[in-house]
Amino acid sequence: MDYIDTSVLLKAYVPEPDSERFVTWADAVATRCISPLSAVELHCAIHRRQRMGLLSLKQRTSAIEAFDAEVDAELYRVLPWPARGFDEGRAALENCRPIALRALDALHLAVALHHRCTGFATADRVQAQAARRLGFKVQTFFLSA
Repeated sequence: MDYIDTSVLLKAYVPEPDSERFVTWADAVATRCISPLSAVELHCAIHRRQRMGLLSLKQRTSAIEAFDAEVDAELYRVLPWPARGFDEGRAALENCRPIALRALDALHLAVALHHRCTGFATADRVQAQAARRLGFKVQTFFLSA
């Protein structure tokens, strides 16, 4: 199972650098996993882009409807939030020190660890470094510096 972080999931619904490469990769993944946090973050990111003038109201609505339809069609396996999710997130932060991992990134990693995902896809360099430290096979979708 491959866990898909919101940083890269957004590329499927909003044109960004590496969007096409991500969609091609995701189409080949047997089990694409996200968490309930992913849906909240994705909706927030799409709304933020519309407020910033990067998306029209029509584009925002279309992106959100497309994501929700794909979740409803079970194209993503939405992993249940573990009862000890916050404790596991804190443990992920500790296990990744001194990497400057953000709180929500630690929670995504905790969900993926809890559900024994083997792969982790992200467009966040720091999160990719932490995921490697935690033993995931990491697929990145950011442009080389």
